[in-house]
Amino acid sequence: MKKVFYNGGTEAMYSCDNPSCLVIGKEYEVLYEHADTWQTNYVLKGVDGEFNSAWFTNDSDTNQQSKDLPMVYLAAARYIPVVGKRFRCDCLEPNNGINNFSAVETSEVMFVKQLGENVWAARTRSGSVYIATIG
Repeated sequence: MKKVFYNGGTEAMYSCDNPSCLVIGKEYEVLYEHADTWQTNYVLKGVDGEFNSAWFTNDSDTNQQSKDLPMVYLAAARYIPVVGKRFRCDCLEPNNGINNFSAVETSEVMFVKQLGENVWAARTRSGSVYIATIG
């Protein structure tokens, strides 16, 4: 029996259900794992739907330092991220030495900072950080 905790994530590379029914920090029991090429979804006991496994922390994770570090993504976008809105971008996904971009819509942007002429950083509600070139 695998137990996981919802970490507030909402980003997904592939189709899954809306996590609005999940509670941040709540423990869930995984009934089934649906593994795909880029994403694994969990089916949870007592919850309808399938949810991205990246939205959960495994209770066996004991390395606190890695839990405290945010997920950081390199991205490209047409528009500068805006606080209070979701950010649409293409995230870099390395695969066996080949870099591919995948379209992503993040959770709500909580903080934005310009890092360079066309480079911006955005931190989302889920805690992820996106470093994006705009153009």
